[in-house]
Amino acid sequence: MLKCLIRVSHSGFQLRLHNARSITVALDGVTEEMLMKLSNKEYKKLTPEERHKRAILRLNNKKKLKKLRKQEQLASLSVEEFDALTKEKKLQAALSEERMRLGRASGYKVCIDMTLDAEVHTKHDRSSLLSQILYGYTYMRRAPTPFHLHLTAVQSPPLTEEVNRRGMASWECTIDSRPAWELWDDAGAADVGGVRTQPQQPVARSVIVLSPDADEVLTTLDKDTLYVVPGVIDRTVTSEISLSLARKHGFRARRLPIQEYIPKRQTHVLNIDTVMKIFCLYAEHEGDWKTVLETALPKRKQQQRRLGVKRAAAAQEGEESSL
Repeated sequence: MLKCLIRVSHSGFQLRLHNARSITVALDGVTEEMLMKLSNKEYKKLTPEERHKRAILRLNNKKKLKKLRKQEQLASLSVEEFDALTKEKKLQAALSEERMRLGRASGYKVCIDMTLDAEVHTKHDRSSLLSQILYGYTYMRRAPTPFHLHLTAVQSPPLTEEVNRRGMASWECTIDSRPAWELWDDAGAADVGGVRTQPQQPVARSVIVLSPDADEVLTTLDKDTLYVVPGVIDRTVTSEISLSLARKHGFRARRLPIQEYIPKRQTHVLNIDTVMKIFCLYAEHEGDWKTVLETALPKRKQQQRRLGVKRAAAAQEGEESSL
C-alpha cells in the first residue's frame, strides 16, 4: 500500500512518498484554506461562486493525487512486473473489444434518442445527460453481456460539439443525426444509410419506447426488439413527455416493472446510465427482474417511497392541526 504525506502551501502541495522522494505540484492561487474541509456553518457562509470554485479545486487536486500515486506505483515495479502488467492490460482490452463486438452482433438493441435535447435541456443539462451516457457505456464495456447501443438525433451544433469533445464518435456504437422514427418504423424495419432494408431482414422486428408514464409493463426483454430511451435528463422530465413522443410517431410504450418489484420506490423516472445498466444485468441474471432492479437501482432511490409517505403524512397532520 502506498503511504504518503501531503503538505499544502501557498505555492502548491508536496507529496512525500514512502521512498523519501517528494513531488511538488504547482497550484496557481490555491491556499490551504481552499483545500481544507469546512464545517457546515463555515460552508453556508460561502457564496455560490465560492462553493463552485472550491468544489472544482478539490476535485482537480484529488485527480492529480490519484495520478501521482499511480505513477509512483508503476515506477516501483521491476521490468518483469511492468511487462506482465502491460500484457494483462492488453489482454483485458482485447477481451472487452470481443465482448462489445458480440454485443453489437447478438445483444439487445438500445437506442438513446436525443430529439428532445434542444427543447428541454440547458447546456448544463446536456452535459449531465452525456455524462450519464458515458457512465452507462463504461459499465457496459466492463459487463459480461453488453448490448448494441444506438445514439440518434445527434444533429444540433451544441450537442454534436459536445459529443465530439467527449470522444463518443470513437465508441463501439452507432451514431446517427436522424431521429429514431426516421430510421425505424413500428414494424422495426431500418433505414440504414438511406436505403431501407428488406422486410424479411429487418434490424429489429418491433420497436418499444420506454416511458415511466406508460400503462403497460415491460414483462420481458427481446433481442429482436429495438428499445428506444428518450434522451432526457431525469430532473427535467415532465409528465408524459416520452409517452406523447411514442404516441405521436405510432410506437408502443412500456414502463419498466419497478413498482411491481420495488414497491417502496415512488417514481419510475431513472437516470440513463441506470437504464443501460438494467439491460446489461437482465442478460446476466437471465431475466430475474427483482435481482436486476435491486442491483441496478441505488439503495437511496429504493427508499424514496417510504420518505415520501412520511412527508405526506406530516404535511396532512400539520394541515389538520391548523384547522
